[in-house]
Parts: sequence; C-alpha cells; structure tokens
Amino acid sequence: MIGYGGYDTGIMDHLRKTIRRKPIYWCCRDKNRLLIETKKLLTEQDFIVEIEGFDRFMLVLNDKLKHPSLIDLDNVENSVLVKNVIQQVKNYQEQLRKLGQRGGMKDSELKALEPQLPTWWSYELKAMKETDPNKKNEIYLKGLKEYPKSFELCVNYANFLTIIGKDYDQAEKYYKKGLTYINTNIL
Repeated sequence: MIGYGGYDTGIMDHLRKTIRRKPIYWCCRDKNRLLIETKKLLTEQDFIVEIEGFDRFMLVLNDKLKHPSLIDLDNVENSVLVKNVIQQVKNYQEQLRKLGQRGGMKDSELKALEPQLPTWWSYELKAMKETDPNKKNEIYLKGLKEYPKSFELCVNYANFLTIIGKDYDQAEKYYKKGLTYINTNIL
C-alpha cells in the first residue's frame, strides 16, 4: 500500500498506537525533517527513501510495477487516472447528497454544504428544508428559472407536484421535461 499523508496527524497517531507492524518505506523529500517528525515511529526494520517529489515518484513506481499508463494521451477520457477521479467525484457527490437529505440540518451546515454540491442542489436543499408547500413550490420554480435544464430539479419538482400538490398534469409536464434533459445529457 502506498499513501500520501502530507504529514497527516491521523495516520501518524495510528502508527504511534500500533504495537506490531510491517516495515514501512518512508518516502520523503527531506530526510532530516522526516527524522524529526517521526523519531518515535521509525523502527529498525523501516526504510527511508529520498525522492524528488511525490508525483514523480508515483510515475516511476507505476512504471516499475508494470501498471497501465495513468494517462493515455490518445484517449484521455478513458485513462485510468481520469476514470478514478470521475468515480471519486461521483462518490463524493453521493455522500454530500445523502448528507444534505438528512433532516434537521442547521442553516450554517446547509450553507457550508452548498458549494460542494452541483449548482442546482442548493435549491433542492432549501426545498427539502421548507415545510410550507407554497414556499417549497416557489423555491422549485426559482431554481428551475435559474437552472431550466436541470433534469434533477425537474423530476424532483414533478415528485413534489404529484405527492404534495396533487397536480398530476403539471407533474407530467415536468417529468417529461426532465426525461428530455436526461436524454440530452446522456447522448
């Protein structure tokens, strides 16, 4: 396993508490700094490897381990690195989405969460928090005015119109609109 902790205190605390462990290859740019910061963590079985920089080290290591190229310059979108980054972003957005769906969030928490989510999501968070159906409707309409091609807002608004508003004709209109945008985004 290889990791980049950037002097991560959580990792260092874990290592301090670990009684038995396998040897560690400490890769660093400054051996003296590493010795100062890890003096109680280093054991006789550990190794210190001085490197020029983490990114350069990872590229050389990737080559030595015969892993596929991280970036395929002829097909960047299908590169291992790009696919992994996209998947991580999707995972992160999903975690934030789930966090935003939890009830009882304070305004300060919602405000801190908003910049991390897709642009349309701030309206969804406000709508989820609002208990007054008329105000909730206004929030959705305002969001759809600002992000008219957000299939997520269209579908969520259609759900609201169906379940709360009982306005099935309008709901159908927004479901169809959302489906149109989903198809546009996929193709």
